[in-house]
Amino acid sequence: MRGIVSALCLIFMSIGAHAATIDWSTRSVPTGSAALFAPDNIGDTVSGTKYYFDGPAIDYPSFQSALGLTDAQMARADLVLFDLNGGGSPAGGIESTQILIGDGVTATTVSWDETLTTIAPEAVAWGTFAPGVYGALFGITPAPTDKIGFLILDVPATIAVSASTFEVALVAGALAGLPGEGTPDFDALGRISNVVEPSSIALLGLCLASMIGCRRVLR
Repeated sequence: MRGIVSALCLIFMSIGAHAATIDWSTRSVPTGSAALFAPDNIGDTVSGTKYYFDGPAIDYPSFQSALGLTDAQMARADLVLFDLNGGGSPAGGIESTQILIGDGVTATTVSWDETLTTIAPEAVAWGTFAPGVYGALFGITPAPTDKIGFLILDVPATIAVSASTFEVALVAGALAGLPGEGTPDFDALGRISNVVEPSSIALLGLCLASMIGCRRVLR
């Protein structure tokens, strides 16, 4: 019996137990960027546009599975960017972009290289969405027909991601002298927080209680 319960608990631990909560950008300077709010399949080119995040945050229970992220990657995920790539995405998911991140006190610059010749240490995950998966995850109607690239970053701990002064500025790679095409069309960007789902916590508790109970019976 103890072996069966242990096996079930191992299965539980192999299942992603994180639900992403995303606070999408809501303001831009200059104003009027098409990359504001949740993904809607409308892209915007960038040349130093600054983005701010005022909420409210939105829960996406299937975010982790849709992007194929591990629990370890989810634990590091602070910022996500989506790039409308048309018929194909570069190796690096999104096209080359200079990403300036700060909180009004501390700042850092991430130079993302779409060719992956150099991989920024802040990068957690990158890749390409199938249009149908992207549309289903974010409820986009009609569903996109082109591929969408993504990049997830781990913001340095010296920057307060949750601060009201948190900001992100984007510069197209072609303007910043980065490798590759470097002409991204950003659909959305958001700051991420993630928590263990309550149902998963309950299941883990049941597993532990069952294992303890089995140990007592076997004694």
